[in-house]
Amino acid sequence: MVVRAVESEFPGLLQDPPSSFSGTWGSFSPTHAANAKKAEYNGLLAGLSLSQLGPWGDMPRGEVAQVLYNLLGVMEEGTAAPQNEAQVTRVIDGDTIAVTYQGTTESVRLIGIDTPETGENFASEATAALRGLVDGQTVDLEFDVDRRDQYDRLLAYVWVGSTMANEEMVRKGLATLYTVPPNVKYGSRLQSALADAKGNNRGMWGSSSQSPLEVTSIHANAAGNDHNNLNDEYIDFLVTVSGTLAGYTVEDETGHRYDFPDRVFNSGDTFRLHTGFGTDSQNHLYWGSGSAIWNNSGDTIYVLDSGGHVVLEESY
Repeated sequence: MVVRAVESEFPGLLQDPPSSFSGTWGSFSPTHAANAKKAEYNGLLAGLSLSQLGPWGDMPRGEVAQVLYNLLGVMEEGTAAPQNEAQVTRVIDGDTIAVTYQGTTESVRLIGIDTPETGENFASEATAALRGLVDGQTVDLEFDVDRRDQYDRLLAYVWVGSTMANEEMVRKGLATLYTVPPNVKYGSRLQSALADAKGNNRGMWGSSSQSPLEVTSIHANAAGNDHNNLNDEYIDFLVTVSGTLAGYTVEDETGHRYDFPDRVFNSGDTFRLHTGFGTDSQNHLYWGSGSAIWNNSGDTIYVLDSGGHVVLEESY
């Protein structure tokens, strides 16, 4: 209905999709499929989970509002032609791709997510999943407030038709959230995808094993300059399961990683994990980092088991 109305009132605003564009729903109807494809190609259905919706289903008010919001964006631009179209040439890892964009080769970091680094558990699965979503595809890059990071990579939400790759990686349980203001446009959507992954035990959320640790306190803001007082930045842990911590790791939102030594603890023991350097003892362990780890403004502590599954998550 929206496509027909737009073509009646604003002829030429919507572009015809190329013959290679099949759309998420395919040729579901000789009467309506063409308009559905045109709506999807021109971005009118962006923000809807089309793979989870049927073309004959009722559209609730929220989805109608999303379509009309998308239409207003098209009208403001004066054209429905994709503004940030790019060709994916390589998938570097689970959260970074290489593209040809505006005639230049660019690296693109997916906004809002972080995946395991090469060699870590679930790294290969994350890379393979992202490759399956976007490799060789023509995608649309949606930018937020900050367009580049400190490494000069483009920061974007990567859309393949109506599917946001960032969101799908979280939903598959292969990415954690990595929120860096001011790029927070789809924060609530990514949170919902994370809840879905956890609720369905997907990927790194698939383990039901008990965490051997609890976080009892977090001291992220060291006295003075954090980088000059690294051992005053620490986390206090309570041991809940007797045994060795070998094979367990601690990570922050950005993927900084600490591997526990093969040290045996009894249930009820406590110890402090300092960021800087020192000699490990039964009550004090040292990360060995040359710079601060924990953000003063908020971060997430993950404890992972030997299989890379998250067994403890603590945000502050």
